[in-house]
Amino acid sequence: MRNFSTNQFYFYDENRNVSLDFENRLSIVQGTLLNKQLNYLVTIKYFDADDTKEQKRLDYAIDITFLGKNRLRIDKFDFFFNRRAPTLIIEQLITKINKTIYPIEVLLNNDGFVDAISNLETIKERWVKTKTKIQTEHKGNIVNLLLKKTDSELNKPVGMAYSFEKDMFWSVFSHANTANYDKIFETKRELKFPFESYVMPLLYKGMSRLNKYTTEQDTIETAFEGLANIPKESPLYHNRTGSELISKLTIDTYLERETYLPLWIKSVCTVFDNKDRKNIKTIELSIAKQNK
Repeated sequence: MRNFSTNQFYFYDENRNVSLDFENRLSIVQGTLLNKQLNYLVTIKYFDADDTKEQKRLDYAIDITFLGKNRLRIDKFDFFFNRRAPTLIIEQLITKINKTIYPIEVLLNNDGFVDAISNLETIKERWVKTKTKIQTEHKGNIVNLLLKKTDSELNKPVGMAYSFEKDMFWSVFSHANTANYDKIFETKRELKFPFESYVMPLLYKGMSRLNKYTTEQDTIETAFEGLANIPKESPLYHNRTGSELISKLTIDTYLERETYLPLWIKSVCTVFDNKDRKNIKTIELSIAKQNK
């Protein structure tokens, strides 16, 4: 199996304990972040089997602004496909649709998930203009499919909010802040991660752990590791008989000590055959906070 080591050679100071709130959580300190724009760079790499060379790659940026308690404005932009700006028609269409949906304003629940979208009407108004322009410039089945899918999403407010659970960035961004750590600074938990497109995210059962001392760099270290079964209807079972496919998810996170916001996240999700333990597919997700 491939090994994505994330050792950073951090040292720990036992005089600096990590403080939890009354629910034993690392809740983000939102009061100091009001109207401040935070920027994250996101990289998603896909690998086949045990190859060390990425099969495909997606890079983009995300801006997050705290508008009030549990209210955020999120923008998603600067897409690069396989290290280049959008050049294929499908890439350009996806970028145009994305510019219509974002920026998006959301309300979070206490578990860090999106409960509602507050600027949906504004997004719909932007979409009417973008859709008309796309229909004028492009024709074809793929174009029609993308337009139909976007129409459907925008007309289902609850479903659109739920779609954030299918977003890789949002699946891991606040996971370290929503865990209820116990007295030994670890807890059993379940996390959803969208390993395959257009299907329900996989449910990973595992452990979240917290280092109770801050690092020498004054950051807080957390980690999650869990397993999930791949459904038999998955295309990954194609030409496989008698196999049981398992997925492993690891998430290493470093948080700011002052705000408990993520500074750096690395998530590795693999699928392997439970017989020979060989990897079939791997997704590596990296998120890094940028200083503006």
